[in-house]
Amino acid sequence: MMTYAEAMNDYYENWAFGISPKANLVYMTLLQIWNMSGRKHSFTASDRQIMRMGHQSIDSVQSGRKELMALGLISYEPSHKTGVGSVFVLRFCNSVTEGDDGNSESLTMEKEEV
Repeated sequence: MMTYAEAMNDYYENWAFGISPKANLVYMTLLQIWNMSGRKHSFTASDRQIMRMGHQSIDSVQSGRKELMALGLISYEPSHKTGVGSVFVLRFCNSVTEGDDGNSESLTMEKEEV
C-alpha cells in the first residue's frame, strides 16, 4: 500500500505543476481524506467536507473535481442521497494498491504531455 508521503511525492513529481490551483487544492484535500480513511482503494467524501477542509466554494470544488477527472487523476461516483458522501478513487502514477476485496489492482498510468 502506498504511504501518504509516497502519494504526495507521486503527485508533485508528476502532476502538481500542470494543473490549476483549484484542482491542486481539491486533490490535496482528497489526499488528506484518503489518508484519514486508512488509505483504502476507494473512500467517500461529500462536497461539504471538501469545501470545509479546503476552504473552497462549491464552484471551486466542482471545477477542480472536473479537471482532475478529465486528467484521470480521480474517479468519482456521485451519491444522490443527502448526507451520504460520493465515492472517490485516487489514481497514482506507477503504483499498485490493494482493492477493498484484498486483491491487488494496478493503477499505473502514464502522464500525458500538457
